[in-house]
Amino acid sequence: MYAYVVPRIQVYLTETEAAALERESRLSGRTRSQLIRESIDRAYLHDGDARALQHALAKSGGAWKRREEGETSVEPRTLGKARPRAWGGMTA
Repeated sequence: MYAYVVPRIQVYLTETEAAALERESRLSGRTRSQLIRESIDRAYLHDGDARALQHALAKSGGAWKRREEGETSVEPRTLGKARPRAWGGMTA
């Protein structure tokens, strides 16, 4: 039982959906209500992190294709710029 008020919601399921929910309930030992709440949590409540990850992956897709090769890529980025010292910090 809940220590807080929860709204009661009626959901219509197809026979196939109801059978799948009942089967998973028997196999997992969780109630149908628990399974539905867990599914909603996964699909809608924790989706922000997944969406942010998908957005970042989409934006970075193909980045490696635009790389330059070998010395032409490394030398211009290191010459004349600060370089890390052996024990931390930067030198000019």
